[in-house]
Amino acid sequence: MYPLKGDLQDLVEHIRASLDLALHYLGELTEEDILGGDEHDGFIPPNKKDVRARTLRQIVARRGQKKFRDSLIKQYKRCVFTDFCVVEALEAAHIMPYNGDETNHVQNGLLLRSDIHTLFDLGLISVNPDTMRVVLNSGLLESEYANLDGKDVSSLIANKGCLRDHFDTTFKKD
Repeated sequence: MYPLKGDLQDLVEHIRASLDLALHYLGELTEEDILGGDEHDGFIPPNKKDVRARTLRQIVARRGQKKFRDSLIKQYKRCVFTDFCVVEALEAAHIMPYNGDETNHVQNGLLLRSDIHTLFDLGLISVNPDTMRVVLNSGLLESEYANLDGKDVSSLIANKGCLRDHFDTTFKKD
């Protein structure tokens, strides 16, 4: 196993990023989808109302995330590290952490499979901006992710400064 170092803020940012895809699809649901059509016969249990209101607040809080993800899907069409192409399992990852709508720029993003997104946010996988190759935390070198180490990703349009920041400040080599 690999050590999970980092502070609570890193974990919170990771959880927020991982929820983006779920929030995207929840935002497309109608009240009928959530409540099951006519099953409630005019009565909506308070807890279901609360869930819907909370979901809508979260969607508003991450305004622009759908557009950000859509722009990354249009640009890359698949996970930039694994070539995985099932869109429903792909997430928009910020290279430099989300800090409002202005950080939702395609050059500050990578389209990643959800597990790879988690590893990226935890600093266990990154891109060396000098070589434009994937690098792994030493704890992953003998895992099922080992085949990604050294993968050429020179076709990325990501901002090199953003990649440098992630590589130098977030990535945990050992």
